[in-house]
This record gives sequence, C-alpha cells and structure tokens, in this order.
Amino acid sequence: MKRTIMIMVFAFVAAIPAFAQSYSTGIGLKGGVPGYGGINLKHNFGGFYGDFTLGGGRDNLSVMALIVKQQALKDGFEWYYGGGCYVYSWRNGYTHNDKYYDNRASFGAMFVLGLEYTFEDIPLNIGLDAGPVVSVVPFTGIGFGSSLAVRYILK
Repeated sequence: MKRTIMIMVFAFVAAIPAFAQSYSTGIGLKGGVPGYGGINLKHNFGGFYGDFTLGGGRDNLSVMALIVKQQALKDGFEWYYGGGCYVYSWRNGYTHNDKYYDNRASFGAMFVLGLEYTFEDIPLNIGLDAGPVVSVVPFTGIGFGSSLAVRYILK
C-alpha cells in the first residue's frame, strides 16, 4: 500500500511541469457580483497570473487585483485559485444593506476558485470564478462573489 501511494505521489510530482499555461496575456471584459466589472487584463508572470480589473460608472470607480495559480485540466480547460484585493470609490457615499455610508471608499480581500476555457481555433478565453469576499472598510463582513470574464488572447 505504501509503495502504491509513493508511486502515485511520484507520478503526480513528475507531471507538474506538464501543467503549462496556454497563453501569456488576455484582455477583455469581466463582470460579476458584488457589483464590480470592467476592463480586465490577465497576464502570465511565470508561475502565476495577475488578473486586474478596472471598472466604474458615472459615480464610482472600482479596481480589483488578483494573483492566481492555474493548472491545465483537459482539452483547453484550466482551473485556477488565488486571492487579492479590491478598492471601490464613490462620489457621494453609498448605501449597503439599507444603511447609508458617507465614506467614499471601501476595500477588502477576495479569494477565488475558477474554471477557464481557451479556444483552440480562435484567440478567445472564457473564465468563471467564485469565492468569498471579505470587506474591511467601512464595514466588516464576509460575503460571496462570482464573475464571468471574456478575453481576447494576445499570446
């Protein structure tokens, strides 16, 4: 039994270099819950990806930065996990859970687990992720977020 486990562990470790990232840079749109979305850039920094989103509207601005680790699955699919932070800014305060906040900014941490598909014949990538969101300022709380990204692959 120990020998079988050791062989399985060795085979897994030997296969790790085969988990190659399928692209180096993608740019597109990413949107989701809780209320963020915008222009998204995902870039391979060698061993991990940076996933950055800049969005906003008439009265707000949002910035999200994630560091994720990706691993190949099968036939263009990859899964990834990681975390990062977000910052939201409003011109005139905002309402959360029926309470008005004068604060014009909020920030916190995000953690994601996701699945991504890169098309073989066209330079397009689609990703879906979800995970906990930890708000720090102006209120403290834990929520859940999810997002969908569509990116053009620059290679």
